[in-house]
Amino acid sequence: MNDADFSVNRLGTTSSGLTLVLPSLKALKELNAKKKSSPLLESTPVKKNTRPIKLKPLKEVLTSLITKIKKWVVKTVAVLLYELPA
Repeated sequence: MNDADFSVNRLGTTSSGLTLVLPSLKALKELNAKKKSSPLLESTPVKKNTRPIKLKPLKEVLTSLITKIKKWVVKTVAVLLYELPA
């Protein structure tokens, strides 16, 4: 933006010309009262997400993961050694 896009207000600061419009306090209170008394919100119960019944132990999961990684490394090394020119 260049300087021509801004105007100087009475305090000497620059402004982009945008104004902020806030609703009245009375309107906000009426809106909140309508939200609180809404029968739609009261009739629908909030369902909580249920947790899984039982998770696998961390040690078992990590052991399995380490085993898979080791197998992958062995296969990768074998392939790389096989592909090396003699």
